[in-house]
Amino acid sequence: MRRQDWAIFVATFCLGGVFTSFGIGNRIAPVVYTIGMVGAGVLARRWSRRYPAPMPHALHWILYLVHPGLSPRALHRVLAPRAGERMP
Repeated sequence: MRRQDWAIFVATFCLGGVFTSFGIGNRIAPVVYTIGMVGAGVLARRWSRRYPAPMPHALHWILYLVHPGLSPRALHRVLAPRAGERMP
């Protein structure tokens, strides 16, 4: 798996840690988990930009989720044919 996928899994684990530590009444652990979650999210974003790679098949289900950074307008702009390009 790609390194950015591992970072997303760490961020998800930290999100669960935030809710669990709030549930048991701990006051310091949610802060630590939140810092870890934000750090893992930043690393995942940086690594996905720096080391682009195809989506592994084991994570194809992620494609069905909503992607807030990719609007239909941006997708049409990227995929729009330009002068000299042809559609097969």
